[in-house]
Amino acid sequence: MSQVLPVVRYLIVCDDVVIDPANNHRVSIIGLIGKLRSAEVPPFPILQRELCIFAQLTGCRGPAQGRIEIRNADTNDLVFRTKSHTMQFTNDPLDIQGVTFRIHGCLFQEAGLYWVHLLYNEEAIAQQPLIWK
Repeated sequence: MSQVLPVVRYLIVCDDVVIDPANNHRVSIIGLIGKLRSAEVPPFPILQRELCIFAQLTGCRGPAQGRIEIRNADTNDLVFRTKSHTMQFTNDPLDIQGVTFRIHGCLFQEAGLYWVHLLYNEEAIAQQPLIWK
């Protein structure tokens, strides 16, 4: 595995990601998420049953270990972590490559700002804010 870090073009939180089977470079993002609002009263703690995280990278040099972590911005407490898995990237650093993470059963204890982190070979290379109101 290369020690050179890729460039993250996009890190997107959404409801779903659909890859065109005829062209894997055509990606449809369903339900872009920047802020979540609970319909339950009282709202917290709340279990978010499903989230999807899509990352698009360039500058990859072969396979790498990847995972997503979600942390409370105020406390840095870990809220959720996916299992680390091998992302099968090509050796062409000019290629644009995508990876999708599906998150099930993420428990949020309180309203506020959370950070969604993309880890690449155990190093955080991108983060995206996620707000719960």
